[in-house]
Amino acid sequence: MRESRGRRVPEVPLILAIDTATRWAGVGLTGAGEPIELVWRSEQNHGAELMDKILTILDDRDVAVADIDCVAVAIGPGGFSALRVGLATAKGLVAPTGKPIIGISTFDLEAMSHWPAPGPLVAVIDAGSSGLAWARYAAVGTGDDRFPCHFRQETGLCQPEELVESAPDSALFCGERAPELGKLVGEARILSSEPPTRRPQNLAALAGQRLADGDIDDPMTLQPEYARPPSISKSNK
Repeated sequence: MRESRGRRVPEVPLILAIDTATRWAGVGLTGAGEPIELVWRSEQNHGAELMDKILTILDDRDVAVADIDCVAVAIGPGGFSALRVGLATAKGLVAPTGKPIIGISTFDLEAMSHWPAPGPLVAVIDAGSSGLAWARYAAVGTGDDRFPCHFRQETGLCQPEELVESAPDSALFCGERAPELGKLVGEARILSSEPPTRRPQNLAALAGQRLADGDIDDPMTLQPEYARPPSISKSNK
């Protein structure tokens, strides 16, 4: 293991996190001293900005690409081109070394910023003219330390009013588009403030758990996940 200013602990994997799911993009590095992350608003220019941001955080911790143990990447839902930039970059970084790549749902990443929530949780992401892409999570039991993916119950795509009507009365909302739902459900049920609402450190944490479990993705078959029309129905409240 190469020495670095980051004072890497051998037992802690060095994870590079890449999130280009929306205009709010981020990169992070954990496992080399204190975690480091950069989050910025990209004006549809992820391709020109991403590698520069990655190299900035690697240089800050005196880490080479070959030192990375795993690359974590947000795979959507999100913008079509934006997601493909992040995934292509992640695949390109692991290709020469064969190191693991792990794709994480953008929904789970949004939920992780408020995990565990004190009740049912709905993560919402912009879906353009289609309205909102959403994922609903069951409430977490006391003492349950599992991550959001274990509690995701359903996903969908609809207009804000439809989502509010179908969600449980006790549901809380998070994610980039959540603040605008305050006028429909009340501000007390909105957990997210203005963007950025996702953190690369959380992306690395979600990937780190999967890495520890040996649950990695095949870079040849890993693809973006885009929002799809839901089979939305009235929830039992």
